[in-house]
Amino acid sequence: MKSFCVLNQALNETTGKVIGAAVCAAMGKKIGILYSGDKNAESSSAFLASGVSEAGGTAVLFGCCNESRIAFLTVRYALSACFFVSGEAYVSVYGADGKPVGAEKETLISQLASSDLSCKEKGRSVCVNSDSAYFSSLVEYCGNLKDVSADIKCRNPYLSSVLKQVLAVSGGNNSKKPCFYLSESGSCVSACDECGNILPHDKLINICCACNIMDNKPVTVSINSPRCLDKLAEDNSVSLTRSFVGGNELWQNDGTFLIARVLRFMAEKGEGLSTLAGLLPQSASLKKSFVSSLPPDAVADLIGCNELVADTMRGIYVRLENGDVLITPCRNNDVYCMEITASDSWTACEIAQELCLTINSN
Repeated sequence: MKSFCVLNQALNETTGKVIGAAVCAAMGKKIGILYSGDKNAESSSAFLASGVSEAGGTAVLFGCCNESRIAFLTVRYALSACFFVSGEAYVSVYGADGKPVGAEKETLISQLASSDLSCKEKGRSVCVNSDSAYFSSLVEYCGNLKDVSADIKCRNPYLSSVLKQVLAVSGGNNSKKPCFYLSESGSCVSACDECGNILPHDKLINICCACNIMDNKPVTVSINSPRCLDKLAEDNSVSLTRSFVGGNELWQNDGTFLIARVLRFMAEKGEGLSTLAGLLPQSASLKKSFVSSLPPDAVADLIGCNELVADTMRGIYVRLENGDVLITPCRNNDVYCMEITASDSWTACEIAQELCLTINSN
């Protein structure tokens, strides 16, 4: 989930204040700050808070929290932006939508960091414990989980405990399958269903999208979500929007809420996770990088396809007859990441080879 590393050295008081003030000036006056359990993360976050206050903003201090909680915090507390500090050098910046800031905001923040942003009227810092609100929202998200059984595993003891409490409070039961595996930050989830099938994070997101559509609710999906969602939306007369940054629902941006949403759909539809997964046809994905000195627009012009959507800041989405491709420019010069989705791995490999050959020959 990380946005960008603002430093490659330890964050000291001076640089912390500069960065805090720059984000305040670029994104608004109410800035959330939370940190990981890594060494020096707490002291580094204090430097950022000082910078926000000196620029006339309000630093809302959430203490040590899981990074994925930012999606919840930005909405709940109407934040203009949010810092996540992991260690003494890594600082990620999120916008009011709970997503990592894009390249345009990064550039603006970097430019402002060289200016004097101190304000005569100083701001303030406030401490907020969001644990209770976070727990209550997860319980509300789950609804009534009577007759639903699942297990949840996470290396973060806090998240593991919270989700198991949520399951119990909501009326659910603990069992070995299905089992959800949550990353330590809370950002990413995979699952093993009742039949032993492994479901990656994207598959769980798409299951929720499909269930939303079947419930006649409009949904915004990632630009490279499977085509079957378009057909499902058409059959149910539901509006489906594709976006390079995905949707803004909590379950699309926080793994803990994604687990809660999947459990709720299992309860509402009276089905196991394997049955919900069956709503989506089998597909294969492949990730590959390639080098090209061509800019994104020129790369897009080389590709013959049925449909192409380009956003030079975020990527190029290509719809072919036999699969879909998302090409993303990396931060390293001349390097692109290509993600291919097709009906099987053989087809995905063929698409990757053909595209690389086409691009590299120009």
